[in-house]
Amino acid sequence: MENIQRKHEWRDGYKVIEVFGTMSELQQQQVLELWASAGVVSPQQAQQRIHQVVCMILDPQVAVCGVSTAYLDKLRQGGYTWYLMRMFIRPKARKTIGLPALASRVTRKHLARVSDDTQNGAKGTAVINENPGLWKKGMHRHYVKAGWNFQGKRQDGQEIWICPFEGEWAAD
Repeated sequence: MENIQRKHEWRDGYKVIEVFGTMSELQQQQVLELWASAGVVSPQQAQQRIHQVVCMILDPQVAVCGVSTAYLDKLRQGGYTWYLMRMFIRPKARKTIGLPALASRVTRKHLARVSDDTQNGAKGTAVINENPGLWKKGMHRHYVKAGWNFQGKRQDGQEIWICPFEGEWAAD
């Protein structure tokens, strides 16, 4: 895989940058500071997840206002390997129309390229929605329109969604 950081411009001066495997020490520090200031994860979890960052989201002032991360795991449904994707975007930036969707698309496309290059067997991306605000019917329509497939709920009520890589998924 090419060792470059692709930049995707968005409205109002926001940018999504693909950084998986190419993060500088400064970028890592910026992400750690984002997580610490927002109280998203513990310092120990942050150290574990820093190498899982796929994309950084920059605000118009070029400050990091969000990240997407992913790691390989198997879901109980089917036992296939998926990239489990997480995303955190500061509340103000979340309100920028289309920014979370762009970050999700860029992350999925990047992971598809990585999977092709490494032959890791990942079938696609998956998310486990912990936020009840994402469990609404309107959000479900948004997920389906974006190519996600609802897989059901875990025992704790959290929703599982998958988005297979193109050409990789065949119905059993």
